Amino acid sequence: MTLQDIKDKFEQSRSRYLIGKIDHAFESNQFVQVVLNVISEEADVVEVIDATQDVFDYNSKDSICYVKFNQFLPYLENEYDDVDNMTWEDQISIIEEYLQDKLVIIKPYYYYNEGRNVFFKNGAVANVIEKETVYSDSFFTIPVIPNQNAYESFLKKEQFPMPSISKEIMGTPDYLYYDGKIFKATLNALETNDVYWQNSNENNSMYELNVDCNKLEEVNDLITCDNNTFVFVRKNAIINSKAKTIEETTAQVVEEESKEAQDTNYGLSEIALELNKFIEYTKNANLCYSRNDIYNFYTCVCASQLMILAGMSGTGKTKLPLKFAEYFNMTEDNNTLLFVPVSPSFTEPSDVLGYLNPSNGLYVSSETRLVEFLRHAELNPDKMHMVLFDEMNLAQIEFWFAPFMSILEKDVKDRKIALYSDSQRCINCETYPSSISIGRNIIFVGTINLDETTKNISDRLLDRAYIINLKKETFINYQAQQLGKNSNLVNPFDGDFMQLMPKEDESFYNYIEKFKMKQLEFFDRVHNELNKIDSQKGISFRSVKNISLYLKHKPVELDDNLAFDYAFKQTVMKKINGSFDSIGAILGTLDDEGNPEGLLINIFNEFSDVSDFKECRNEIKNKILELKKYGYAR
Repeated sequence: MTLQDIKDKFEQSRSRYLIGKIDHAFESNQFVQVVLNVISEEADVVEVIDATQDVFDYNSKDSICYVKFNQFLPYLENEYDDVDNMTWEDQISIIEEYLQDKLVIIKPYYYYNEGRNVFFKNGAVANVIEKETVYSDSFFTIPVIPNQNAYESFLKKEQFPMPSISKEIMGTPDYLYYDGKIFKATLNALETNDVYWQNSNENNSMYELNVDCNKLEEVNDLITCDNNTFVFVRKNAIINSKAKTIEETTAQVVEEESKEAQDTNYGLSEIALELNKFIEYTKNANLCYSRNDIYNFYTCVCASQLMILAGMSGTGKTKLPLKFAEYFNMTEDNNTLLFVPVSPSFTEPSDVLGYLNPSNGLYVSSETRLVEFLRHAELNPDKMHMVLFDEMNLAQIEFWFAPFMSILEKDVKDRKIALYSDSQRCINCETYPSSISIGRNIIFVGTINLDETTKNISDRLLDRAYIINLKKETFINYQAQQLGKNSNLVNPFDGDFMQLMPKEDESFYNYIEKFKMKQLEFFDRVHNELNKIDSQKGISFRSVKNISLYLKHKPVELDDNLAFDYAFKQTVMKKINGSFDSIGAILGTLDDEGNPEGLLINIFNEFSDVSDFKECRNEIKNKILELKKYGYAR
């Protein structure tokens, strides 16, 4: 192991905090050095290097950690005056006195002295803990399970992440802590990613210790680290405790409780009933959509403020959002629906928003009436509003829609469309303020056609929207729906759609922790292949967040397998576009039976436990046919 390798390993181990108690203090090179006995376990990699490599200072080998006196000044200044200007002798005296009944939480760092060719175990003070009785025994360093999802996976013996606990660096933990409970478990790290763990499948591989963590915390026999990745627990408290086997039914209870929470989250089961009524509503209007297309549209509405409907002309791309708005009481009469036919002449934001006339100081609104509509939404935050941009790509979307693309990236509270500068004079500013807030009560829906009369869509826009490819149902299905439709009048929704929308600001939603290891491996694999084609292509963090939000908000009646397929198709597959030379290799070819085969299909086959990717496979087939016909796929 090279010197640089050792430095790298030590750096990675720094998230493993240590706990120490005072040994003594001494003066060295005109400052006071405090020597602490480390009474908790160090990272495995440090102990291995310590045992196999002669790299540590002699004292550092004996679980000694050096901390500079000035690290304690914030704690000492409350009890002593002018500490910084005391003599060395006085500083040594007061620090030894001060720490006699205390424990010190240390963030370690390993300083390399080039002159002596050794490492010193140094530390930065993270906290000083009052301890009436400082026992001679030491502490276990126990990792904290990071969240509820990981905890449920742990109980069910599924893979779960602990990002700060790498097997190579930290070693395999014997105990885990979560929400006031301590568990003894037999854990195995995944070979592909050693911060993912799984319980052994052996019988009785998991126990809950019968310890009162609240009482331990009261006397500081259980100490939580500031970074919330570890707790220190006094060894005697663990050793003297009894263990009870966690019954298999525990996992079932957790699963049932989790499912129940999902069922009640935003009234999902009620949502399915409401969407079924909406399907009947569309049948009565002589429209034909599949149940999954309706579930898919609803999910996109909840997961994002921007979605685009694509597909062949005449399939009901415009009718679907219009009927959806009508059923959920968004209408032009109550100023909660705005229909904007996009013109090829739209080239800049002022074409849809208007502009401030500098000659007379009047704001001139666009004939689209979009500004008035946005202002109405701002003043009525409890009412859902929908803007429908019809034939959205007759003009270059990235030009005239640019401000909206930018602000939708911001946190909800910061989303504001600027109409003109605050420094400019506007006579009708009461009607047209300088900026308008864009709340979560606005849905932007666009329809597009993909033919020679329309503009291409950039990856920048594809990354920000769900692209729903609406399928035309068969005429047989259409007739069956019409013959089987409910003869009774279906009334619109009794209320406002805002009642069914997510209540919290999801700008800070921790989306990445929701995925299983296999799903993340799938994203990385596809990204790497796309990135080989073009360094500007791949799966962005934004796309993965959109997939996570989609899976979060889908009705429980929409199959998980199909939901992942839809989400991936509508966020990633649409970005695979270009000429045969650029994307032909990753798309592959069609076999004798007309089925696609190639690199992406092989990846789908390899990750068949993530999804069967039926929708994505069909998308690949269509793109291959486009390439053959036009030499280019969109």
